[in-house]
Amino acid sequence: MIYDIRNSELAIETLINLTNVPKNVWINSSRDVKKTDYTQIVEWLINEYRIKELNCDDIDFIFSHITTSNNGCESIKKYGLLDLRESYFLKDSELRKMLDSNGIEIDIENKLLKYKNNTFNINFEIDCPSTDIVEKLAWKIGYKFYFDYNICGFLTLENSAYSGNIHKRPEILLNIDQLLDLQLSKKWTSETIAYEVVTKARGDLIDNEGSNNSRWISYLCKAYDIAFCGQTENIILLKRGVKIPKENVLEIKKFSKWK
Repeated sequence: MIYDIRNSELAIETLINLTNVPKNVWINSSRDVKKTDYTQIVEWLINEYRIKELNCDDIDFIFSHITTSNNGCESIKKYGLLDLRESYFLKDSELRKMLDSNGIEIDIENKLLKYKNNTFNINFEIDCPSTDIVEKLAWKIGYKFYFDYNICGFLTLENSAYSGNIHKRPEILLNIDQLLDLQLSKKWTSETIAYEVVTKARGDLIDNEGSNNSRWISYLCKAYDIAFCGQTENIILLKRGVKIPKENVLEIKKFSKWK
């Protein structure tokens, strides 16, 4: 089964395919969406049509990953979609080349960042320093490499840009700039363009909490929202350590939706 809600047409098809409820039923139900919360409409349809709950772990989710590149995403075409840590370990990745060319070394194992004659502790396991500015900036880099390094994507995209400005440069570059007083983000932005990487991942690879039932209803509600209520942002986060093989990268195209 495929879950694809990147636009309203795909969202309607997803509702039909996952539930076996005819298209006209879904469309007719949307007439009440202004008077009734769409969550209640979805739950009523589940009961009325005895919609079978599927195992969300077995569903293939289509999502968009936004990135930047100066070579047409050659690394993704060759190795698939990698998380932040794996991107750094890959010596021919654009991120690794940028850091190496500027004399920046990330010692992942020992939780250190080395630059010129300075060594910074980027251990995320300690509490965030509340007073020392340098230690706090170093801690934020550790946060990215040891906690927030998962692959992130979008089941649906809004017209307004995501707050992290990932369509301009990797977020980690801003953290490094702040610590080392550099302009890597500006350089990266001037040399690259944004890309949308359309890919798929099984539900068991998604970082989710809650029961299968709550996830099932949530996914149906998100599809209903996109189908009949308008485009909203829906973020997807994969589990730590998960990468997307190149065979599951469906499309790579230039991205200009965000300014």
